Amino acid sequence: MAVNSMDAQSPAWSPQRVWATLLLALGAVVATSWAWRDIAHIARVDEESSQVLLALPVCLWLIWSYRKAIRGVPAEASFMGPVLIGLGWGLSWYGYNHGAQSPWHLGAVMVLVGAVWSVLGDRVMLRAWPVLVALLFLIPVPGRVRLEIAVPLQELTARGAEVVLVMFGMSVERTGMLLVYNDKPVRIDEACNGMRMVFALLLVCYGYAMANPLNPYMRVIIILLSPLFAVLCNIIRVVPTTIVYGKYGDAAGDTFHDISGWAMIGIAFFLLMGLVRLLEWAEVPVVVPEHQRTVAYPG
Repeated sequence: MAVNSMDAQSPAWSPQRVWATLLLALGAVVATSWAWRDIAHIARVDEESSQVLLALPVCLWLIWSYRKAIRGVPAEASFMGPVLIGLGWGLSWYGYNHGAQSPWHLGAVMVLVGAVWSVLGDRVMLRAWPVLVALLFLIPVPGRVRLEIAVPLQELTARGAEVVLVMFGMSVERTGMLLVYNDKPVRIDEACNGMRMVFALLLVCYGYAMANPLNPYMRVIIILLSPLFAVLCNIIRVVPTTIVYGKYGDAAGDTFHDISGWAMIGIAFFLLMGLVRLLEWAEVPVVVPEHQRTVAYPG
């Protein structure tokens, strides 16, 4: 008696599984389309939620990194998928009808994860848990949470930028989060949006830490250092931005501000690489030796 290939245990990346996963994922997005439209709208109009635009690329990066770890894991039926779909649908319904943005969005993400889980099963999804964590960055951060983190980081950025500008012989004055250079006032929250960098860089740090075969303690250190990377990148950004505003006016300053924002993501990535290489040069055990890696490691 023949056994249907979708019912028997089969590799996670068989053509049937891939197509079934894509179709169910598409169906989950369509079923919760209002929430996904709202997420896309917020990411498009709110700079402080720009990490949403990076979430899917980072998820794809992690899937590619863990492809060997999950390629041979048998995919099998699981009740967890339908359970997540039901819980996510209820949470999204509650959020939509009670004006609670985060539950609305989180529920939509849970429905998507549940649809994929239904096809691939427990072992595949648990092996790919770093991808599931990265999906949480699709949820825009509530405004009150952002403000609690933004204000102290922006003040640190202002102080750091003042120190750097003075070191280079620039005549600059600082009052709170306001820098004045060449009689041109530049607010740090306008010239260099701290929150945009915090969550985007947290995602980049997380992706880098999980996509490479680093020791667990090193992964934790990199993720915990993400706010420091945000401040450092903000200072790197705000110093030339302040100079451009002061010397060339608002139009040039606005253009430089927009371009430099996304450039900081690349700079942060290379800073992470430099940190790891420096620690390796210092003979700190950063990377797990190949012979000690388990099948769950990327690579």
